[in-house]
Amino acid sequence: MARIIQITTSVLIALTGISAPAAAQSSARVYGTVETRGHAEVLAKWSASSKVTSTKKIDYAAKSGYGGGSSGNNSEGDAGSSDNVAIDYGEIADIFVILSNRAWQGGTVHEVELSPYGLNVEVLAVARGDIIRLHNKTGNTYTPYLAGTGDDDIQDFDAMKPGSVNDLVVELTGDLELGLDEDEEEIIIIAAGEGWKSSRVASGGNYEFNNLAAGDYGLTFWYWRLGSLDRKLSLKPGQGAEINEVLSVDRIIK
Repeated sequence: MARIIQITTSVLIALTGISAPAAAQSSARVYGTVETRGHAEVLAKWSASSKVTSTKKIDYAAKSGYGGGSSGNNSEGDAGSSDNVAIDYGEIADIFVILSNRAWQGGTVHEVELSPYGLNVEVLAVARGDIIRLHNKTGNTYTPYLAGTGDDDIQDFDAMKPGSVNDLVVELTGDLELGLDEDEEEIIIIAAGEGWKSSRVASGGNYEFNNLAAGDYGLTFWYWRLGSLDRKLSLKPGQGAEINEVLSVDRIIK
């Protein structure tokens, strides 16, 4: 995954008093908020520094190559569109907060529907061993596949008849795409890793991971058009770690 080129970070780590049974007292948790800085602020800084009076909007993430390799659309607009319409990063709904521990095994089920209108999911963060449960609610047969960046990074699955449901077990890691042989327009962008648990949030939203054993964890904030920010945590029994992040692309503004 590409690297975030600027982050504003607020990290508050505190021991929390838990008046609960002993088992609950030993559990740790990680929580906080995450948001992306809107393009209005980025454009204002760029305009002021360059003394350009034009109000033309440019997606600087795509222009600089961050997220430029992905050409799909999302509900906020297409970062790679020919008319250079900027995404409103303050309204993004597909930010993923990922907690990782090598001891964790996959197995989480991610429900996805394919209807006559297309796939109902655009982005996923999954663990190796997780299951993408694909429901074919169309009148056609489709053949799903998972593909990574390497020549051998491919998983083929059985064709799905109309009305069928297939459990697609993820065996690959890295930057992946879930696609359909019969319709190249339908693609889900996927980040996959070892021992991941993910929480999908909108910009400005809250995330929380509860009932954690003491130990070492990785924490990743990921938005597919910007990239990822990685942290390492060491949690003690009963500890609550509040970690808030603001993801931005300001440093490309000279």
